[in-house]
Amino acid sequence: RSWSVNYRGKLLICAGKRKLSKQKLWELLCIPEFKKGLLPIAGRSRNGSGGLSAEDLYFGHAVAVVELYHCKPTNECTNDDIGFNRPFGDFSFGRYAWFLRLIDGSFKPFRVKGRQGLFNIDDSLIHL
Repeated sequence: RSWSVNYRGKLLICAGKRKLSKQKLWELLCIPEFKKGLLPIAGRSRNGSGGLSAEDLYFGHAVAVVELYHCKPTNECTNDDIGFNRPFGDFSFGRYAWFLRLIDGSFKPFRVKGRQGLFNIDDSLIHL
């Protein structure tokens, strides 16, 4: 992230509304760590094929509940801190690493109108 946060606790992770082009999706799937990160989504393919398509990535949806337990400047991060997350973020100087833990892997994605930064939604929309 480009900004730090003092908040610690549960966060709802929302995927951006803008879909990836087929070319960009293909490029990302060529990165082994990225493909491994998306494999759980492929298991719930909407078209029933078990394959992965842009429609399976739940753009414009809440996709997970996580716990934010730490935040620090990227220039203070070690290789152990970043680990397998390197392909998923921008760890350049002047940015912040948010440390997250998945709370429940059985989360059911739902449409949500996202906003920049942290914002609240009605808890009744979340079905674990």
